[in-house]
Amino acid sequence: HPDGRQLAVGQVLNKRVAIWDTQIGKIIRTLEKETGGVRTLAYSPDGRYLAVGREFSRLTQDRAHVHLYDATNGNLVKRFPASSQVSTRTSDAEALAFSQDSRYLAASGYGSRRAIVVYDILKNNELAHTPEVSKDKGTVEALAFSPDGRFLAFGRNLGTIEVWSINPWKQRANLDGQDGGAHALTFSPDGKYLVSGTNIG
Repeated sequence: HPDGRQLAVGQVLNKRVAIWDTQIGKIIRTLEKETGGVRTLAYSPDGRYLAVGREFSRLTQDRAHVHLYDATNGNLVKRFPASSQVSTRTSDAEALAFSQDSRYLAASGYGSRRAIVVYDILKNNELAHTPEVSKDKGTVEALAFSPDGRFLAFGRNLGTIEVWSINPWKQRANLDGQDGGAHALTFSPDGKYLVSGTNIG
């Protein structure tokens, strides 16, 4: 959590999210109602939300791959895609990222783990998504918004990094990553640099 007083831990097999109080070192809350193993977690910069990216199953009634919880009380507040929108294009959410103003949430898993989608939390709808790509492009493993919210970068496990502008939604750069793929991304605080972390061996 941005204030450092909470730590969220997700588990794949039992599909549970445990919220730890970092001051006392104990679990104070668990989130267990939604289906799908936990793949990734992210707190919003304003501390209001905890986003949980889950494994997606078309056999379940809840077709969302991202659940948004109130970070204060653990209540589920939104599903993406919305439960009223039956989606045939949803897949596992392998990566999540909030914009700095906490309005937008980016997630991998649009059509497959090779594409990403940006949700507008305020309007509770889809803002934009990238097109589906072939398997040889690799899956999206990392996402990062620039500090000013103008750009979204995402990296694939086969090495490439793409940078898109938010408004207008347009690809601005396609960067060659290092061997081992792009498994972590972050912008410098001034937005001048984009740093990637790889998995070598």
